Amino acid sequence: MHSKLLLNMLRAVYWYCDALQDNLQAQGYRRTSRAMAFVLLNIAQGERRAINIARNLGISRQAVGQMLLELKNRNAIVMREDPDNRRSRIIDFTSEFAEEGAACAEILTKLDADVSACVGKSDFQAMERALTKEWGAGRIFGRLTQGELQQGRADWRAEDERSDRRTARPAKDAGRASRTRSRKKTKPRAVGRRIKGRLRSEAL
Repeated sequence: MHSKLLLNMLRAVYWYCDALQDNLQAQGYRRTSRAMAFVLLNIAQGERRAINIARNLGISRQAVGQMLLELKNRNAIVMREDPDNRRSRIIDFTSEFAEEGAACAEILTKLDADVSACVGKSDFQAMERALTKEWGAGRIFGRLTQGELQQGRADWRAEDERSDRRTARPAKDAGRASRTRSRKKTKPRAVGRRIKGRLRSEAL
């Protein structure tokens, strides 16, 4: 967990995307890369032009174009000429993709229910209201003061330390489990050596 909202939202987006892909695969649909899944989600959100999808994802139009071409070859999307700009194309889902799209919608509904049960219905509804509100344009702040930068460095350092502790704990637990397994493996050998030694002494 992070103290900054953006980092927590990013973690939540990755969780949803991975859970969606896992469930689609379980239903027999072909798994896609996370980047391609984001392209599909942009189209589902209503984006119909490659340039807007590229801007939303922060990648080049050429990269989006390659993914759109692959999706077209998979018969997931169709691209038509833009009546307002002949050099551009309008993107939409094909009728063949309708079943998979319906599966996506139902899986996301079930995932929402799981998250609601996990965090509590009231907290989930509050989060949903906050995220669906129009936030307006992002404010441009004035030059940060040295005091603000110092506070920012302290916050960043604290996040790094929390992250290090989270990653060190599983490694420590894994080491303890490894040593336990090692002891379990060597114990029978030690018992066997003691039995062999006892047999040799009795023979003498």
